[in-house]
Amino acid sequence: MIRASLMIDSASRPELLKTTLNSILENLKCNWEEIFWIFHEAVLQKKKSLECLKIFDESGLIDVLIAEPANGQGYSITKSLKRARGDYFIYWVDDHSLIEKLDLNEIFYVMDNNLDINQITLGKRSNGFDLEYWKKEEVEEERNGYKLTVSAHWRYLPSVWRISWIKERWVCFTDHNHHWHINSILQKDAPERKSADWVKKNLGTYYFGPVGEGWYVDNIGKGKGQRNPDYNLEELK
Repeated sequence: MIRASLMIDSASRPELLKTTLNSILENLKCNWEEIFWIFHEAVLQKKKSLECLKIFDESGLIDVLIAEPANGQGYSITKSLKRARGDYFIYWVDDHSLIEKLDLNEIFYVMDNNLDINQITLGKRSNGFDLEYWKKEEVEEERNGYKLTVSAHWRYLPSVWRISWIKERWVCFTDHNHHWHINSILQKDAPERKSADWVKKNLGTYYFGPVGEGWYVDNIGKGKGQRNPDYNLEELK
């Protein structure tokens, strides 16, 4: 039985992809037979994307492979979300290495038993911060006491998404975009200064772990973005 689909969003950065994929396989605990693997290669530099495809192929994990010109994260997610199977969609980017041991079944448990939780994100820094318009809040799951920190937005960080909830609200992106695009849709009825209570009732977005903890991933891609398209899809067939 497929429990979740794990998408890796890659973009012509084989050295980052290899590190990130290895970190997932080493630190993420789950029943791998329940995971459906989706690899999305956003082609920015032909030769480097071919290297990424070789890494995917040698992993022996491919269930779905999509290789196409880069057109933004939202577009890549749209193409992958359509192919997803199971209850949950695990979004992962090629430049976020998993640095802490994590039992994925604990996140599944929390979401299985709390149907108002729609996304649990793995933080790249300590959970929780106060802004003029946002006050951090910690919640505790009732059954086993797992602690979560309310997240103000839907994140494009490594995270577990409830497929049934997001698919009803997802808009097909066809051009370059950022996570603010989907948040403008999901939060269209939000007050100007939304509260943690509003998020809990309307979004159900959280970080895994209590306030002040939850540093699970390291952004290893700083300064290594790709900006110069050089692709020929004929060579990727």
